[in-house]
Amino acid sequence: MRGCIDVVRRCVAPVDRFRARASRARAPGVTRDLLWREYREREPTGLAYTAFCNHYRRWLATQELVLRREHLPGDKLFVDYPGQTVPIR
Repeated sequence: MRGCIDVVRRCVAPVDRFRARASRARAPGVTRDLLWREYREREPTGLAYTAFCNHYRRWLATQELVLRREHLPGDKLFVDYPGQTVPIR
C-alpha cells in the first residue's frame, strides 16, 4: 500500500509547484527541461521528464490565458516573438 501512496504524492506534487512558479515559467529562457531539472533537484525520485511534461500540459490547459487588445484594423502591427532577442547593430 505504501507504494501506491508514494505514486499519488509524486503525481500531485508537481501541480502545486506549477501554481507557485507560474510567473517564473513565463520568464525568458525558461524551458520545460529547466523546470523539470529544478523539480528533480528537489525531488530526486520524482516524475520522469515525459510524465512531468504531461502533467504540466494538463495543468496549463486549466489556466485562463487571454489577451484582448482593441484597435482599429490596420492601425497597429503586433509582433509576438517569445524567444531570445537578437541584437540589432
